[in-house]
Amino acid sequence: MKVLLAISESRGAKVAAEFLETIPLPHNSIVTVLHIVELPRLAPQYPGYYRTLESWCQQAFADANRLVTSVATRLRGSGVRVQTRVVKGIPRRDLVKAIRRLRPGLVILGPHTHPRVARFFLGSVSEHMLSVAPCSVLIARSRRRTVPSSKPRVLFATDFSQDADAAATFLPRLNLPRSSRITVAHVDEQVEEVMARFVAKGRPDLHQALAKAVRVRQRQLARLLERVGRRFVRHGWTVTPSIVNGYPAEQLLRLATKQRADLIVLGSRGLTGFKRMLLGGVSGKVARHAPCSVLVVRRTPR
Repeated sequence: MKVLLAISESRGAKVAAEFLETIPLPHNSIVTVLHIVELPRLAPQYPGYYRTLESWCQQAFADANRLVTSVATRLRGSGVRVQTRVVKGIPRRDLVKAIRRLRPGLVILGPHTHPRVARFFLGSVSEHMLSVAPCSVLIARSRRRTVPSSKPRVLFATDFSQDADAAATFLPRLNLPRSSRITVAHVDEQVEEVMARFVAKGRPDLHQALAKAVRVRQRQLARLLERVGRRFVRHGWTVTPSIVNGYPAEQLLRLATKQRADLIVLGSRGLTGFKRMLLGGVSGKVARHAPCSVLVVRRTPR
């Protein structure tokens, strides 16, 4: 697997490295650790502009090289091939250029410097990558634990679409230990709300008919989840199915918090056009507000 690990500062680099120690990449992976040095925006009329800029660049590149080298050293212990790159440019623009040039199967981004701000708006670079990257994107976040766990907890969300199927195919490409615990979850939208509406309108007969239909649907969903789960059991992972009712993004975030998940995995759901620009859909909302790392798998066109 070809992986591009984009880091912007030491905290993000540390979080990304810790994540890859919990959920390591396959041993044949090639990881490019990239840092983009963004030049300060100073007016050329500023006294001593060029001298100040040259001094700043020397220091910035020295710090960046130390950062990527420390991350590379840490990753080489996990058996992957690592190369480093430090370039000058604009993160939003030049990260896309690097993706097009290197053609990785996965891009990993460290967390935003300010977690509270990141929860609200995710961060311009991460948000842009989720929208335009032609490959899968993983946003690494720290998961505070008093004792490091050797049993990663993964929440795999599925709506049984082609995008969800692509995510199920991608997950085994990560080198998850056999002790991993996978919750395969499906959120059925607004069932309880619809049933309550029939009762409010004085139609208990329709409510009963709908309740029966819901039970049939629950059994169908259980069989579908079991089918998805069998794809993971063969890897030695412990699989638990979960069916919940409500709005998908809200329920997935609630489930991830309750289970103290280390990683949420879901398909990109093919966001396009205006929705894609605004990070519409379930994947964007989950990525923005999740309490843990999030992997959004993009289906590769045939």
